[in-house]
Parts: sequence; C-alpha cells; structure tokens
Amino acid sequence: MPDLVAVLNFVVSKAIGHYVEVKNALVSYLREHSFVHGNAQTNVDIVLYFYFEDADSGLLMLIFGIRGQMGSRAVSPKGGPAGSAIELNREFRAR
Repeated sequence: MPDLVAVLNFVVSKAIGHYVEVKNALVSYLREHSFVHGNAQTNVDIVLYFYFEDADSGLLMLIFGIRGQMGSRAVSPKGGPAGSAIELNREFRAR
C-alpha cells in the first residue's frame, strides 16, 4: 500500500516538525473488515497506525524516542472530518 506509506511520511513529518521518511513499514490488511493496521519507524520514533477504508480515516500514534512519550492524531487522507488533524500541533510532544 504505497499510498498509505506516503500518507504516513507526510503526517509523521508534520508531527515531528521536519521531513522524515518512515521505514520498515509493516502493513496488515483485513480485507473482510476493510481495515488496515501496522507499524513503522523513523530514525528514533515508533509509528503505530490504523486505517478504516469505509470511513476513509484513521489514527496514527507516535512513540517518541526512548522516553516512551506518546501522541496521537486522527487523519483523513481526503480531508474529511478528521482532515483538520493534518494541521498538527505539538503540545503533546516534549523532547
């Protein structure tokens, strides 16, 4: 699912505040439930994500570095109800 990985790159980069590329993405697709979930990593952070095809929205969680702090954001690739979450703020992030 290259489109999903591209969305992960974009959203994670916005959350961190500079461009990063996720790597080692593991994508699990449950076709009968139209549900995708998985994980990936950046250089220092862990990314967990869930995507619901029928709702065209998902949830992305970042586990920041070795301190284990976590933040989450809802995302909608087509700019639906959760689309405003692409405008990320970083009050949840303490580095």
